[in-house]
Amino acid sequence: MDQDTILFLVNDRSGLAFNYNFYKNNYTAFSNKLTNANDVYYKMGELANTWIDYKKAIQLKSGSYDERLLAAFNDPDFIISDLRKIPQTEFYDEDGFKYNIAPYDGTYNSIFWVKRVVFNLEAIQCEFLGDDLKVTFAPEDDITNALISLDTIFYDYDIINIRTVIFRNVKPFLPQTSALDYTGYDFKIDAYAWVGLDKREEESPLTRNGLWYSLEYPIEENSIIIYKGVVYDYELDYTDKRKFKLKDVELSVLETFEIDRIKVHEFISQDINRECRKYVSNGIANRYRDCVEFTLPITDSMILFNGVDNDFEVVDTTAIIYPQTLFSVNHVSNLSFITAVNFTLGL
Repeated sequence: MDQDTILFLVNDRSGLAFNYNFYKNNYTAFSNKLTNANDVYYKMGELANTWIDYKKAIQLKSGSYDERLLAAFNDPDFIISDLRKIPQTEFYDEDGFKYNIAPYDGTYNSIFWVKRVVFNLEAIQCEFLGDDLKVTFAPEDDITNALISLDTIFYDYDIINIRTVIFRNVKPFLPQTSALDYTGYDFKIDAYAWVGLDKREEESPLTRNGLWYSLEYPIEENSIIIYKGVVYDYELDYTDKRKFKLKDVELSVLETFEIDRIKVHEFISQDINRECRKYVSNGIANRYRDCVEFTLPITDSMILFNGVDNDFEVVDTTAIIYPQTLFSVNHVSNLSFITAVNFTLGL
């Protein structure tokens, strides 16, 4: 983003930014989107290391407007040195032209992402054991640290060994290939693991107080939370990281949730000196019907539609399309429902 950009952190994964002159002249057009901004940053120069905490500068420094910003720029305590705090951003330049800026002020790209483990999905073998489904991966695969989806849903399963899992009591919920053939099933199985990341044993919250759930141990921005097979994004209580709430879920809905069926899957780095962090980004555009474009390459992403693992095809490095298949979606109506989940490792 340009020098003299003001950035509003709308939430922890998206920002809204403006050239300051454009912002002053057009504030009323955007004011309703800015009232709940968590933080406000300001870019003093052209380089990515010139961001300051604008809100703190105005509140805590003295002098004229420009003097406060300059004093903050000369104070290391006011510098935004960790660019990971800057999310994917919608940016308006001085003439009002809009751009989608990649995270970390455009410096974030796929080289920062942890690579996905490639599994031999063509070699998977499935076998019903009553209502249970036994799934065996290829001899060369190790699914210990994977999240596995079955027919788009992340059902609970038991790990039998490094290449075999059993989905319990799942047969009644699986779609059959033909309404006339009750023995025929068509399985869509995928597995998501990332190189160098371990998946800790899943845990469920101990209690809920209003919107907030409490765990036995604290977590970071490194977990995938699943309820009844659907992935939910979450927000941490940074004063007590044992507590989290599910985003975009109202209290009246939470009242119906079974707390022991909420599963927290925490991913940690195998290198104890490097912190693992999850990054979630939304689709940004439709090139044509049922196509979704992202700011960054999606090669190593887990792509979800409303928290489930639908069929999709890669159009190019930053775009997918949902085909007309049994396990795809009928129509893409809201890009905010579509997310790409990646992991990064701190230096």
